[in-house]
Amino acid sequence: FIPVHGNTSDITSYLISLKMVLTLRTADKNTFERALQLINKTNQFNLNGIRVTKEDLIKTLEYGGKLIVGQLSDKNGNSGEVIAILINKNNEVLTFVMSCRVFQRQAEYAFIAAIQEYGYSDLKFKFIPNKRNLPFIEFARECGKPEDQDSFSIDRAKFNEFSSSRHIN
Repeated sequence: FIPVHGNTSDITSYLISLKMVLTLRTADKNTFERALQLINKTNQFNLNGIRVTKEDLIKTLEYGGKLIVGQLSDKNGNSGEVIAILINKNNEVLTFVMSCRVFQRQAEYAFIAAIQEYGYSDLKFKFIPNKRNLPFIEFARECGKPEDQDSFSIDRAKFNEFSSSRHIN
């Protein structure tokens, strides 16, 4: 999965030159350790700042939830698993985090585009803004639409417009 193409700006040209590949997988109770670490240590790109115990994560998965993780690699090497989203059986996003190592790479947009293609298009994000998650607040502004006081969903029109302006597919 290559998140950018074309040549429209310096940052886009740089991102193209990296030849990034975002690989997604569904984690299970035997393969979630790195995702759990991301969830519990990431502050800046963090949906709500809520920390998740190993037991709560296992329980969410056992009750029909999904944990999807993304690994980002480029021409310089593999950054490993850098993005994770935990979704309960009701399509509510309990947590969505991304490592600061890949800020400005637009991986969060490519990740959302990819999981929407796999049937997760009606997600409801349980959002809690705080003084530490300003990068996530920007993401929510760029592609979200409020659902109620503490949640938003992806506004397909805004998301598609933003993604096409940044050449994300």
